[in-house]
Amino acid sequence: MFLISKFSRLIAIVTVFIMFLGMGSTAWAKKPNNKKIHPQKNVINLEEKFKVDDLDEAPWAVGSMSLMMSKGIFKGRGNGKMAPNASVSRAELLTAAVRMRLIAENEDIDNLEEAEAFVTDAYAGDNNFNFSFEDNTLLTRGGAKWSAPYIYMAVELGIINPEEGKLQPMKPSSRAWAAEVLVNTLEQYLEDEEGNLVFSDTDDLPDADVSYIERAVAAGLFNGYPDGSFKPNKPLTRAELMTLMARADADLQLPGQEGNYRGIIDEIDEDEITVALKGGGEETFALNDDTGVFVNSKEGSPEMLQEGDKVQLLADEELNADIIWASFEKWEISGLVTDVDDVDATVTVDVYEIEDAEDSDIDVGDTETFDVADYVNIKLQGEEEDIDALNEVEDNYAELKLHGSLVIEIVIEEEEEQD
Repeated sequence: MFLISKFSRLIAIVTVFIMFLGMGSTAWAKKPNNKKIHPQKNVINLEEKFKVDDLDEAPWAVGSMSLMMSKGIFKGRGNGKMAPNASVSRAELLTAAVRMRLIAENEDIDNLEEAEAFVTDAYAGDNNFNFSFEDNTLLTRGGAKWSAPYIYMAVELGIINPEEGKLQPMKPSSRAWAAEVLVNTLEQYLEDEEGNLVFSDTDDLPDADVSYIERAVAAGLFNGYPDGSFKPNKPLTRAELMTLMARADADLQLPGQEGNYRGIIDEIDEDEITVALKGGGEETFALNDDTGVFVNSKEGSPEMLQEGDKVQLLADEELNADIIWASFEKWEISGLVTDVDDVDATVTVDVYEIEDAEDSDIDVGDTETFDVADYVNIKLQGEEEDIDALNEVEDNYAELKLHGSLVIEIVIEEEEEQD
């Protein structure tokens, strides 16, 4: 294989998130910043930056789409269109997957142009290669000819099996096929394990397909649907694919275009953040009113950032942050809310259950007081409220979701009397 590996085997994506972020509670010595650093009046004009004009057609995926474009893994379809809600073809999926794999593994490939040059040269130079798909004419002189170099590279990298019959490159990719491709693409970065997952609509699938789906879900790439289904045959949209790849890249932190920085937030001050860079050293970036912030792929603001968050940034030559993509792993506490202070924005909880708290000193049975973020999302019997409803959570059994030691979500399913 002609690729030069620059990453050692990584553990599963969710686990790596937790290792780097140092999640916890008020038991930590350093209290996280809950002060609003700079109000975000508007997100930077991403459409102008990336020369597309339809990102707003999938507003829920703007963070993921902009991140993937900044890495050169995805680009528009031409004429200024990203077409986020269009189905992604199997050829498009393989093209994006190859780009991600090459950028991850090859020291000489850091952007789209370098990836395309590498793939084109390798395909043109392999005179002994012939596609063995039953429908290979689509690649050699048909509608998918543009993708032939990338399909060739996908075969060389073991992402797809050249003996699987028809490739159907123009066909929309299903969720099940995307799970197979992404697991094969990221094979060396995922733990060799399968989840113990049961979906209501996968019983009739081949065992191999179920295995890919389980691994993709266990790695945090895919989620099931609330009704217990996976919808394996549902076509995948371009926005959905970019979201899946952004989930993987939150861990990998692949290099991107000029001005792209990667690392972990080391310090947050009034109008700047200092980042311990992935390649070593640190850098301080200025925040301003136009800094676009996405937290776990959702539109956010600088106040939502905390020390220990993994971040990727685009900044100008003066290190003014244009866009920040941050990721962290939430942890949860369930228990009876015994006191609420709406002045200091705190809640006191008798802890009954704890989930995903790797570094917390809190134990079941403890009574703990937590700071509540001013952007907290409160769900009261299915109704969404903001911090103004904080008093209503007292004397209720609640699920608290935290970012570090800061409560960012409170869920009360139904009122319960506690002994």
